[in-house]
Amino acid sequence: MNKKLLSVAIAAAMVAPVAAMADTTLYGKVDNFLISEDTASSDTWGINNNSSRLGVKVSEDLGNGITAIAQIEMLIDTSEEALSTTSAATGNRLGFVGLTGGFGTFIMGRVGSPYQSSVNKTDIMNVVGTDYDLDNRDRYGETMAYVSPNMSGFSATVAMVSSQTSLSVDDDINDALILALDYNNGPLSVGFAMRDGDASAAGDDGLNEWGLGLKYNFGNFAVMAEYQDDKDTAEAWGLAASATFGNNVAMIQYGEAEADSGAKMDEQWGLGLTHNMSKRTKAYVEYSDEDVSDTQKFVIGLSHSF
Repeated sequence: MNKKLLSVAIAAAMVAPVAAMADTTLYGKVDNFLISEDTASSDTWGINNNSSRLGVKVSEDLGNGITAIAQIEMLIDTSEEALSTTSAATGNRLGFVGLTGGFGTFIMGRVGSPYQSSVNKTDIMNVVGTDYDLDNRDRYGETMAYVSPNMSGFSATVAMVSSQTSLSVDDDINDALILALDYNNGPLSVGFAMRDGDASAAGDDGLNEWGLGLKYNFGNFAVMAEYQDDKDTAEAWGLAASATFGNNVAMIQYGEAEADSGAKMDEQWGLGLTHNMSKRTKAYVEYSDEDVSDTQKFVIGLSHSF
């Protein structure tokens, strides 16, 4: 073969895979922290993994303003002696396929909880502090979700969970329904969400929750608040604030959770400081004190995203 033609052929062979992967993004995060945990009965130290992960995002332009999207993500334990990617560790990460365009976005598979993303405004710490999610899930499997287009700051999400045995033993196509309404405009962010469904074959309404979250930014400062109510079970509320100065973010958080019987389930506060070394690398130090369990935690962590 002519040397010039051979050079062109080699160059084409090298470029072709790049072109094929133009709409594919590999991403991930490695995040580990040193923790001191002091309880009434023990005082321990350890190095833990903070949701380190590896994922792939894919998109394809289908024309007519419609794009196909897909995402697969796995949790990877980067703190133990052996790198763990067992099904128990990876099974609760994202995994979905869908379509997006001027009509909004439709996805199907294992998706992030619309309830949590709308309501959980005070969950600003890296590790410690309050995370009162009465919805009790970061993600839902066997779910179809629709997200409306942004309409002057307003958007709505409707998610239908079908035959997820951890939520229900019913055979209905709709075992749980989640509705989230969000308003994001300038410094103000407001989210309202509710979830309804059967928790057992007897039809116990154990999944009836609603929550409201608020966040307001003014300059380098932000304040957040949230309230959640789980029908006939519990209620929780939290407050948080953050201040940004240079590459540093200082955070403070407080929250309480109480059973409908009046028994206090949790009360804790937390302090944290994050130093952003770059857009992808950060170090953090945090402390929390939980009153009910009499537990104090102190962590020092390092995180890199790619």
